[in-house]
Amino acid sequence: MGTLGTHTRKSRATVRKVANPRAITQAQAVEENKALTDILRVISSSPGDLQLVFDTILSHARRLCGGSAAVLWQYDGTQLRFAARNGGSKEGEAHLRWEWPVPRSRHTRPGRG
Repeated sequence: MGTLGTHTRKSRATVRKVANPRAITQAQAVEENKALTDILRVISSSPGDLQLVFDTILSHARRLCGGSAAVLWQYDGTQLRFAARNGGSKEGEAHLRWEWPVPRSRHTRPGRG
């Protein structure tokens, strides 16, 4: 009987979370604020190290979005350049470095941004 009661309480808690999207949004907001705080800390502690800032941003973006990889492109006014990645494979990164830079274009995924 004790096990059934435990499962019932867990099920009710799960239903409450799903039925109350505000609770989920509140938890997401807390995670986003933690990420923002960390990113700002990295920016202020190492203002000249863009790679560390990019890596921190991508790490948090990937985690918050639940993705398997995140990629950052830099636009220099004429071309998109591969700047950083988090996750994915070394082979994938090598391909991105080989394929880019490219002119901004509607025919490339990052170029549509």
